[in-house]
Parts: sequence; structure tokens; C-alpha cells
Amino acid sequence: MHLFDDNPKYNRAAIEFISKKLGAKSMPFGIFEELIVKIYGDLITEDPYQPQEVHLALGNQLSTMKVQWVTMQPLTQPVVQFVPNQYCDDFSNAQSVNAISYTYTVPKKWWPVFDGMIYEADMTNLDPS
Repeated sequence: MHLFDDNPKYNRAAIEFISKKLGAKSMPFGIFEELIVKIYGDLITEDPYQPQEVHLALGNQLSTMKVQWVTMQPLTQPVVQFVPNQYCDDFSNAQSVNAISYTYTVPKKWWPVFDGMIYEADMTNLDPS
């Protein structure tokens, strides 16, 4: 991961906000970058198509789950592939389901304004255990 000063993901307002939370008047960008890398490691990517914030949730039935993720740029054909219950070790039997998508906007507070895409898909016929 490479962070650059004036990068919209890591703007001056974010550095000032975090500095104040840590009780400092200011923080050099290099220290801020090191702090972010130590906290998040390679979880933060500059790839706008890389899935971020992946979430799993129980579905309406014990054999279903919903998967959600976000990207900064729209994907052409978002799909989820999963292996149903009886084929746990054999990915050649994977099922694919299309994901639906919608946009979101993060308002400007201490982070820059940005838009992104939320995707979700339902996985079915899963082993409840």
C-alpha cells in the first residue's frame, strides 16, 4: 500500500482529526502513513475494483446467507461463487449467483466525499452447520 499526501482517501482533515484524537496538535504525514499501515496492513487497497468491507449475514432460512461488499468503481458483472453443502472440497461444483448493486455516498466530514457501489447476493442450499 502506498499513501501519498493529498490523496483523497487520506486528506489533511483526516490527519488533523486523528491527531486531535491522539492528543497531538499535528502529525507528520509519514507518521500518519505508518500508523495506518500498522493498523490496517494490506487491508486498504488503491484498486477501485477490489472488494472491500465484505460482510456475511444469515438469510431467511438456515441454509441461506447474504454476502455484501463495496467497491469504489462499478463492476461489470458482479457474481459470487460458492460451494454448496455436499461439495465442500470440490470447487468444480461451485454455484454462481449474480449480485445486485446500488450506489452510496459518504458525506464530507473529516473524510473526503466519495461515492461507491454496494453489492449483495444470496447464497442458497448451504449446510446449516
